[in-house]
Amino acid sequence: MPHFAFECLKLLDADKNVSWPKIDSRMLTQKNIKYVVQINGKTREIIEEKKDLTEENLIQLIKLNTKVEKYIKNTNEIKKIIFIENKLINFII
Repeated sequence: MPHFAFECLKLLDADKNVSWPKIDSRMLTQKNIKYVVQINGKTREIIEEKKDLTEENLIQLIKLNTKVEKYIKNTNEIKKIIFIENKLINFII
């Protein structure tokens, strides 16, 4: 699109005083992201929380979630936890 705009401005002889907008990098970063919560590989919930949560903090938040709580009532049943930072957590039961 920038090339098309440049060509249009050139055809209109308006390319002399044109300046491109400055990029504000603060607007490009997200504060909250969506985590996928899976039980045995099946998506059970998508929660939106702040970025860069640790595995332990995310597990605490998941235990408070009523939709996922019924699947992991007893934490002794969990055989393995697969955690991918800023993306998903998968509980293998």
